[in-house]
Amino acid sequence: MSDHRSPSGDGRDPQPNAAPGHEPNARPGTQLSDVAVHAAIDHVRLSYIYLDAGDADGYASLFEHGSELEEPPTFVVTRGRHLVEELMADGDRIVAVGHVDAGAQRSPVEFADVFIASATGLLRSKAPYRPVG
Repeated sequence: MSDHRSPSGDGRDPQPNAAPGHEPNARPGTQLSDVAVHAAIDHVRLSYIYLDAGDADGYASLFEHGSELEEPPTFVVTRGRHLVEELMADGDRIVAVGHVDAGAQRSPVEFADVFIASATGLLRSKAPYRPVG
């Protein structure tokens, strides 16, 4: 069992409830607490609700301050209602798979988005999944 106390040796625990890899400033690729994963999954679900409503401020509120998206928000690109069919979480990554119901005149558009979450449950980034090859 390792000691997670302050490096100064004063015996104070800088984050009394933090487990290894669950610090608020944890880097991508780390394991998140169950609470952070559940919060991040809720934020992913909410992101599609805000996108469908055209609520850019609501959408941005789900991301950490200073986060940069690799694409413009989906409501700029696609009109319709996002239907999330599957959510998968592994460490700090959450993958949402589904389709956009664009109405009777157009065929549904499938999507797979990869989100990276912070240890607080806010989202750090969103990028479309693009298979290699």
